[in-house]
Order: sequence, then C-alpha cells, then structure tokens
Amino acid sequence: MAVRAAWCRPAASRREFHQGQSSMEETKAPLTEEQKMRRRAARDLGRALFRADFDTANPEATAQERKAAYKDVSRQQTKLGMRMMRRLEQSGFKLVPDPEALARMTEASAEATAA
Repeated sequence: MAVRAAWCRPAASRREFHQGQSSMEETKAPLTEEQKMRRRAARDLGRALFRADFDTANPEATAQERKAAYKDVSRQQTKLGMRMMRRLEQSGFKLVPDPEALARMTEASAEATAA
C-alpha cells in the first residue's frame, strides 16, 4: 500500500491533517500605530486616485454609484496607494500626518473601541 503525501490527499484528509496546526491569524502580531497610519494614508491615496479616474470617466454618476464602484476595487486601490507611497519614499519624499488630524483620528478610534 502506497502512502500519499499530504498535498495530494483528498480535501477531507487534508483538513484532518492540518487540524492540530495553528492558523496564521493566531500567530500574527497586532499592527503598530505606524503601520495603521501607513495603511490609512495608502487607503486615502487610493481613494483619491479612484475618485479622480471615476469622475473623469463618469461625470454624471451619483454618489451611490461611486460608492458601489469603489467597494468593488477598494483593495486594489489601497495596494496602489501603498505602491505610490513606497515610490515617493524611494524618491526622497515622505508623507507626514497633520498633528491635529492625527489627534482627531486617535480620539475617533478610541470612541469606536469604547462603544
């Protein structure tokens, strides 16, 4: 009788094989404040790029149509924003948050976690 490797077993057998192993979510470290701010900046950059492109292509679109269209591409736009931030940093530019806006965001996130 031949023994099959775990990767070529049927799906049910693979599930049993991996049952005792920890998942990635358990081993991931929580994001630091700097990482959260970078993601937020990337999200804002991506949203601004999307808005400019969408408004040019669809001048008659309503806000609901724009929101629905952004919902479909938000992840790609965030990745595009991260790529843009890296390119800017490689060129010697750095995005620095406004201290007042930073304080407002921290207060809002504290209120959201308290509620």
